[in-house]
Amino acid sequence: MSESLEQFFVRYAPDEDRLALYLSSVSGPRCQLWITRRLAGSLLDLLDTVVRQDSQVVRQASDSARDAVLEFRRQQALEQANFSRQLPEASHSAPALFATGVSMQTGEGEAGGRPRLVFDVRQGGQVTLGLNPDLAHAVAKVVADAVRAAQWNLERPAGVEGAPPSSVVN
Repeated sequence: MSESLEQFFVRYAPDEDRLALYLSSVSGPRCQLWITRRLAGSLLDLLDTVVRQDSQVVRQASDSARDAVLEFRRQQALEQANFSRQLPEASHSAPALFATGVSMQTGEGEAGGRPRLVFDVRQGGQVTLGLNPDLAHAVAKVVADAVRAAQWNLERPAGVEGAPPSSVVN
């Protein structure tokens, strides 16, 4: 689906021992992706890759400068994100899709060349989420918070550490 993402929400579902990632666009609920512990770890690694490829981070000469700019960009992105809105009730009725894999496509040759997360789903097909570094920081934050709530004790990449808990981003 090519509609722009308006809101996403991540919650831990203890009965399923999975994360539920709700995606909605301007026109309404898009889908809910069920993500396993293994996929959550892969997703965090991919999001770390996206934020580290930010042009403002990459152009720094030293590792310490890259780390400092990465932290600054994370703080800046999270300050601009709107974590205050609640997930609309209609989002719970979005089709439930079971993610079986996640990968990143770079979008090379396309306008902007933005990276995209591609979730393979058990029901067939894929769900694609276009990212920019700010959105990647926000998604990483809510996924890391949900992983923490699930007490999965996954190692989080350094690029997605920090920030207070939340679960909804608009």
